[in-house]
Amino acid sequence: MYWLYALISGFFISGSTIVEKKILKTEHALEYSVTFAVCNALLSAPLAFFIDFSKIALTPLIIIFVVSIGHIISALFLTKATRHMEISVVSPIMILAPGITAALAFFFLGEALTRPQIGGLALLLVGLYVLETHPKVSFRESARAFSSARYMHFLLAAVVMQSFGAIADRYILTQYTIGVIGYLFFAQLFSAFHLLILSLVHYDGFREVSRGFRDGGWWIVLGSTLIIISRLSLVQAISLGSVGLVVALKRMSGLFTALVGGELFHENHLLQKSIASAIMIVGVLLIALS
Repeated sequence: MYWLYALISGFFISGSTIVEKKILKTEHALEYSVTFAVCNALLSAPLAFFIDFSKIALTPLIIIFVVSIGHIISALFLTKATRHMEISVVSPIMILAPGITAALAFFFLGEALTRPQIGGLALLLVGLYVLETHPKVSFRESARAFSSARYMHFLLAAVVMQSFGAIADRYILTQYTIGVIGYLFFAQLFSAFHLLILSLVHYDGFREVSRGFRDGGWWIVLGSTLIIISRLSLVQAISLGSVGLVVALKRMSGLFTALVGGELFHENHLLQKSIASAIMIVGVLLIALS
């Protein structure tokens, strides 16, 4: 059943990403992130009634507290990229996550890469090439623009950090008895705490949240609801199946996001970006299924 939870997570993350892009047309990245995290924590509060706190040890809470710092940094990077880049570019780039996870395991953990996985990595690079090149621009110019783009760096950093985050999530869920609901409840709570502290240090803190709710309105609540459903489904999937395959199935939503989001926001070269997304999805499935 993990595959079904992964696909459900991907569907709802697509909706949340499109809503996020709409909100970020008028809000700054940090203001949105803080408001969104607080809303997530508030909407997650009823989950406390389904948690047996007597079975939760201090150790997993400390780990979740630390891991959530990485989650909010990656979320901030992704939010910045989403605000300043086309959604039909951001979504396909996020498909790279399973490939980066496999590459990190090869370089740092010494895990072998099978031929299908190497083929999958090659397809990811082909998809990235199709995504970032244009008929009237040379490959060298495209590569230079890609490597020097500030928000592309934020996006790639977010992808790498999310790859590490998925592995950490899997470790917590399999090594401790905190459960899916308990994990999500504390992860949302700690993320809101970290972002509020960051906002209080650098900006207006609670005024930032108030302004975010005023500017975002019900779109914030809608996006938060979609992301909570997505995260519940994702954490459930990770607790049941392979992290790589779960992330791969979830990332299949990148094609849907690129098509629908690109149309809604009147972005260009959607056919080219859709072909790139499809190639990258095939590459991800090769990596995950081998």
